[in-house]
Amino acid sequence: MITKQKQLEKKYSQHQQDFIIENVKSFIVTSFSQDSSIRISKGRISEIHQGHLNGNEKRINGREQLLIPGLIDLHSDALEKAIEPRPNTIFPIELSLLEFDKNLSAAGITSMFHCVAFVQDDSRNRSLRNNNAAKEIIDTIKKLDFVLKSRAFIHLRFDLLNVDSMDLIKKIIDDNGIDLFSIMDHTPGQGQFLDLDKYFEREKQRYKGNRDYLLKEIQERQAIRNEVTDKQIKELIDYCLAHHIPLASHDDDSIEKIDKMRGLGISISEFPVAMDLMEYAHDHGIFTAVGSPNILLGGSHSGNLSAREAIANNCVNIICSDYLPHSLLHSLFYLECNDIIPLEQAIPLVTINPAKAVNLDSMIGSIEVGKKADMVLVETRSAIPRVLRTYIDGVEIYKTI
Repeated sequence: MITKQKQLEKKYSQHQQDFIIENVKSFIVTSFSQDSSIRISKGRISEIHQGHLNGNEKRINGREQLLIPGLIDLHSDALEKAIEPRPNTIFPIELSLLEFDKNLSAAGITSMFHCVAFVQDDSRNRSLRNNNAAKEIIDTIKKLDFVLKSRAFIHLRFDLLNVDSMDLIKKIIDDNGIDLFSIMDHTPGQGQFLDLDKYFEREKQRYKGNRDYLLKEIQERQAIRNEVTDKQIKELIDYCLAHHIPLASHDDDSIEKIDKMRGLGISISEFPVAMDLMEYAHDHGIFTAVGSPNILLGGSHSGNLSAREAIANNCVNIICSDYLPHSLLHSLFYLECNDIIPLEQAIPLVTINPAKAVNLDSMIGSIEVGKKADMVLVETRSAIPRVLRTYIDGVEIYKTI
């Protein structure tokens, strides 16, 4: 992470200009400030003032619109869809990444943790979720990092059935190629797929309704999972901890699993499958995460926990876009418009809280003096909020009329 921070210092510095953005409603730390003026110097916030700020710098009139910190998305596998928009239709990774990156700044996302999955090869023949393709995606992101608009981080998702990838993952870690590591276990019969009937329904089209064939594959995958030892899991987690990489678990389905993960050093729980588990993880000091599509659609596509209900119960720390980046901003306004939580409580779920979860809160995540000027100007006069300008390190990376 230290190497990444040094890299970020260089990325935007050649384009920086000092300026003042004024006449905005700013979200300062935990609350709104009307008629704010903010001075940006060398890519950082140097002064915050209510009313007019004197100075000769370039001035930007925010026209009484909302200025919030840049959004931080810790979990999104949308890049996979950009590369493979239809099954087995693969576009060049460089082209897909560059075009996808443009969309992030228009969605107000200034820091994206791209999910890259290392998944066990099986009969489903997933084009991108294998070791070779995943490694190529990581290499491409690193190669293009300096031309990408948004801050690009790697969220490596490790499938517990894929123990053969452990040596490769360690090499990627050694090369400073990971910024967040999560353990996922998609073995049917637990986690996201605790309900096998729902899993059968989900996979019915792929297996053309052949329940016996699907049951055989489930049994094979369960047998592989049973051979994975706690020692192997701990070895990889300890390797991440030694390199100061934040750790997450995925689809926790029991208190025992949460306790086990917490004991191993995991500090983020992504998408616990039930309300009591979300509450338990939250109450025990773990950062809890839900998906913004779940908020907008009113439930999980897997039939699990309702993000709206979890947020209303005050046991959610982080909102991720999961698979739809532009849903992140809209989920905040949905929560307020539907009287679930006010906007001032929703904004930290996509800014300072995720920054804290990955130890970047001293640098980004809030509009405060001394921090990097990652900011988003949002028009809120219409029914659907619209990003007007996006800044990273004080550099305007997106602007619309």
